[in-house]
Amino acid sequence: MRAGLENRPFLQALQADLSSQSVGWGVSPLYVALGKYSEQVQRYLDRFESVHVVFFEEFIKDVEGHLQQLFEFLEVDPSYAAAIEPEVQN
Repeated sequence: MRAGLENRPFLQALQADLSSQSVGWGVSPLYVALGKYSEQVQRYLDRFESVHVVFFEEFIKDVEGHLQQLFEFLEVDPSYAAAIEPEVQN
């Protein structure tokens, strides 16, 4: 709604998504399917030896700390995290 791509009330949009016969990128909004994070993460866990998962709510509480952890995971000098200034959006 914020981006102007959806104008139906939440419940109506959700019901339409659940009852849609056509499901996929560009065909339906995928509100429900894309909300099933565990299924999406599981696909990565099945294919890669090592996966770094960060919850957004935790990330925004300590951006620099999480960037340091990510850089360590990627075997990149974690001190670079201090040079990154996150863009704050309201």
